[in-house]
Amino acid sequence: MIRVSVIYEKKGKSTFNYDYYVKTHMPLAGKHLHPVKMEVDKVSGAPDGSPPSIHCVGYLYFANIDAFRKALATGAGPVMADISNYYSGGQPTVLVSEVVDIPVKA
Repeated sequence: MIRVSVIYEKKGKSTFNYDYYVKTHMPLAGKHLHPVKMEVDKVSGAPDGSPPSIHCVGYLYFANIDAFRKALATGAGPVMADISNYYSGGQPTVLVSEVVDIPVKA
């Protein structure tokens, strides 16, 4: 499984419209990129109680790297064009990871 993490950092006075992101942008991403799963972290703070350095993190999951590359080639345009409608910090940071499940022992 491939996880694409899209990180929206707080840059200067950047703004982030969480409601738009969840209600409009993520459904748009689902429609054009066809991930197998999507998640969103609404970042609320750091462990020490200080303000977070990140507005939000979105996750898109794909069955494998080929599925992700196909999604980028065929559907990324409308998704990328929508970013300025909810985030004023420019382009987000994108990480592509292979997910490895590790069992937790009791």
